Amino acid sequence: MMTAVPLQNHAFDDLIIEFQPRLLAFIYSLCKDKNQAQDVLQNTNVILWSKRDQYEMGSNFKAWAFQIAYFEVKQAKRKVYNSKETSLLDSELMESLQTEANRQDEHYHIKRNKLKECLTKLDYEQKVLIIDRYYGNESVQIMANQRGVSPNTMAKQLYRIRKALMQCIEKQIQEPDFNKIELSVQ
Repeated sequence: MMTAVPLQNHAFDDLIIEFQPRLLAFIYSLCKDKNQAQDVLQNTNVILWSKRDQYEMGSNFKAWAFQIAYFEVKQAKRKVYNSKETSLLDSELMESLQTEANRQDEHYHIKRNKLKECLTKLDYEQKVLIIDRYYGNESVQIMANQRGVSPNTMAKQLYRIRKALMQCIEKQIQEPDFNKIELSVQ
């Protein structure tokens, strides 16, 4: 059995920051109320921080944080139920929602990693287009003007790249040997 090894505060902060979007999505999937999800996320963060010395370095941070979030959602639901604002979801349904949210999160995480790998198969110009559009948040109109093409042509190029990336991700999920996968943008 591992003994708890306190993380440096900045390393723990990095873990909490990295997992904020995933925690919020998980919490929201259980309570379906944006304001309540934000409140539960804040409570979860406070508990995560207060229990940081109990986190074992190298263990599964996601599982640990999601479990704390799950109990915080249950606590929030109990408070709402006790205030007679709404009915409490039964435990079986909550557990089912938790299981599905975990499955969805894991599926998202796998696809995101596959996307990173597929992006490496794009040629330089295709990478530049993707970076400009999705990381630089440039509009199709601006990108088209910069390259001397019509917005329609630019939108079609981006569509073809997205389609090729989607096909690459699906093939990668089905074909474990990534090196055999070819990316063709038509």
